[in-house]
Amino acid sequence: MKKILYTVMALMCFVCCDKTSPTPDPGPGASPQPEETLAAAIIGEWHYTDASLGADIYLGLTENKKFELYQKIGDGAYHLYKGSWQIDEESAVLSGKYNDSQAWGSEYDVAISGDGKTLTLSPKASGAEEKHAYTREEIPASVSEHCVTVVKSEDYSPVF
Repeated sequence: MKKILYTVMALMCFVCCDKTSPTPDPGPGASPQPEETLAAAIIGEWHYTDASLGADIYLGLTENKKFELYQKIGDGAYHLYKGSWQIDEESAVLSGKYNDSQAWGSEYDVAISGDGKTLTLSPKASGAEEKHAYTREEIPASVSEHCVTVVKSEDYSPVF
């Protein structure tokens, strides 16, 4: 009986000292998952409304670094702009190009709320302290199905 007890104790010591054992639980409130990148946090669909400009904008950012921008200024239809985007993770600066290779009118300082529901874009090109707060919201089918697709970005002047 003593041999079995010693064998079980030896096995327990061996298992407890094994270097491949899982990392201990970090405890309540701690996040055991790796930190999310800013690029991953901004992927999704966003909505911005500016009553002073009469602007209504939907922005879709995809994992493959493509964007769709639906913009309506005043009355009329939404205009769809497409292109690609990139973000500098260190400086939190978002930039992009339309499908006709024209760069956006500005690069943007990016901030995202802790709950991931608000995306704030601040244009670097303007002298003013502008901040555009987008809320996470799906692009309605009524917008995407009834928009005017813009081929050349210079044909219209997008706010973005």
